Amino acid sequence: MSSVCPACENKKRALFTKSKKKDFSLNNYIYFKCLNCLSLYVDTKNLSEKKLEYLHLKAMHNQNNFSFKKKSKKSKKPQSLWFKKYKNLIKVNKQKNVIDIGCGTGELCYDLKKMGFTKIYGFDQDANIIKMNRNNYKNIIFFQSNFEEFHNQSEIKNIKFDYIFLHGVLEHAYNPSKLINRIKKLLKPNGRIFITVPS
Repeated sequence: MSSVCPACENKKRALFTKSKKKDFSLNNYIYFKCLNCLSLYVDTKNLSEKKLEYLHLKAMHNQNNFSFKKKSKKSKKPQSLWFKKYKNLIKVNKQKNVIDIGCGTGELCYDLKKMGFTKIYGFDQDANIIKMNRNNYKNIIFFQSNFEEFHNQSEIKNIKFDYIFLHGVLEHAYNPSKLINRIKKLLKPNGRIFITVPS
């Protein structure tokens, strides 16, 4: 069993729940609650990082009937919550490098482009999403990778970022601390990382 919390590395924990076949959690796993930071995490006895990636992709795309639809070139995209959230929070400079880690369908990358950024990168684990993003959004560099290898990909080799975005991703990481350390290596001095997780 996992002996420490993956978020704060504290050993004190309590049983939170056991998964059931009919719910949306991972089947046959025990969930613990950290008594220090209150994070919920899965017993990793039978769970590897590769298996966790596979389960997330399967749940996201197969069980929830996720489908990809090509966007009409004529349709205008409305202002999203990301645009409203960041337009006054970050300084736009065409020379600044920005990346969305776990970019999903590219909404944030698109909004960063609308704000005036020109050096925009996005990566996701799902090759289908990346293919769709490349078709839908021009002048944004999308690439497919996993959370262990993304920082070594040729698309971002030798690039340091001014702004790094991580939305709705950290809670899925097998080892959040390790992921944050990889991300920090990509950050320029005085760069900023923006993270959101479900409350």
